Amino acid sequence: MPEGQRVVVNHASWWHRTKVHINEPADAALRTARRAEEDSARGQARKELLELGELLAQSQATSGRGAEVLGRALDAYAAAEKVLDAAADMADVAGVLVLVREGRDLAAMATARAGRTRETVPLCFFNPLHGVSARHVSWRALGERQALVVRACADCAERIKRRREPDALTCRAHGRDIPYYELDPSLSVWAATGYGQFCDDLIERVLSRNFPPRPHAS
Repeated sequence: MPEGQRVVVNHASWWHRTKVHINEPADAALRTARRAEEDSARGQARKELLELGELLAQSQATSGRGAEVLGRALDAYAAAEKVLDAAADMADVAGVLVLVREGRDLAAMATARAGRTRETVPLCFFNPLHGVSARHVSWRALGERQALVVRACADCAERIKRRREPDALTCRAHGRDIPYYELDPSLSVWAATGYGQFCDDLIERVLSRNFPPRPHAS
């Protein structure tokens, strides 16, 4: 370089190139991590569905009412199998786990002795992958005036108590990730039902319609 000559650095151009190099590996790593998480969840859902099938094959109802409840447990199994076969994302995989749990609870009710029933406890409303819900919480979505009472895991319940956003299960819609419950309810049975916390006919809804209706993602 000739003596005295200055080097002019185009900082905007340098930052753009550097940002691309930084973001691309980070985005790729995030996608890889998400795929691994989804693959693991699918494996767990497949395992639990198989276990439910084995349980139902061995179950025997003790009464006429028990036979009816056992039939509903079989419907839950069929619904979970249907969802798993068509699952396109984590929201669907979570739906499999919800339906499997409902099937197990129904099987237990069907085979229980008279008068010995137990309360069924749903999975976390905000993300069923968190596991069993620990508490009822009063929660109001952003932009909504009316609060909802839902069952949440201990971590999500604590977040809400501290006025923080819960760790919600997200879906890709319109080019961005949003909580599953913000999807159009007409396009998501999970958003419409809160994974069954807003209704008692989740099994029938899954079995009676083409699954899954899906929002246009971009």
